[in-house]
Amino acid sequence: MIGRSRVVALPLALGVGVWLHAGASNALSIHPLFFEGASGFGFGAAAVAGITPAAAADRDAQWILAGARSFVPGPGLIVENHLSAVHENPQGQGRTPREADPFIVDSTWTVANQTGAALSGAYLVFTKIDADARYHGLRAGLDGDLLQILEYSFGGAEYFFGAMRLPNLGVGQSIDLTVRYVVAGSLDYDAETNAFVLPRLGIAGLVVPEPTPIAGIALGLIGFAGARARRGPG
Repeated sequence: MIGRSRVVALPLALGVGVWLHAGASNALSIHPLFFEGASGFGFGAAAVAGITPAAAADRDAQWILAGARSFVPGPGLIVENHLSAVHENPQGQGRTPREADPFIVDSTWTVANQTGAALSGAYLVFTKIDADARYHGLRAGLDGDLLQILEYSFGGAEYFFGAMRLPNLGVGQSIDLTVRYVVAGSLDYDAETNAFVLPRLGIAGLVVPEPTPIAGIALGLIGFAGARARRGPG
């Protein structure tokens, strides 16, 4: 588990011009996918209807714990991340974020293979947003243009998760990924850090043997994580 991402309202490090950008920019094309699947897991079936899943899974697949080093109790994918770009920050300019004018924020995730064995055919899977239920009913998701879709069957229900394919990783090797949050609703403001607090993401690793189709395990075993900008995992 990784501490919540923080969107600082006026960060000098990223440049004031980025944070004062008004409205939804025509310069950035995004494909928002909101977490509105069964029980809040994954994306809605209608939202991904035109997307061919990169893989399909059921209860027999090999899931891997993923998160910050301090929250992964054993071997797994260790994730460190930091805020890398703020494309749109309407709430910082006094507007209520909505689908036509959302927060759009990039975070760089460094994913390291600390499973104890080389990984091939693995994905980083985004299972849920607002994992600690901080924001009731918040409409939030990720940019589908940066994701693949993984179809997961469990208990008679179908889930559609966003996922990122990892390259072959030896033990200790890592890869940097860009995760783009899209939030259409107001966020809490932390006066102590002068920051808006992003909802925490749930993540897990999943190994997909090739060319055999994959399968999965119970949602209860999926690890959760979020992201913190400018500070280490907490």
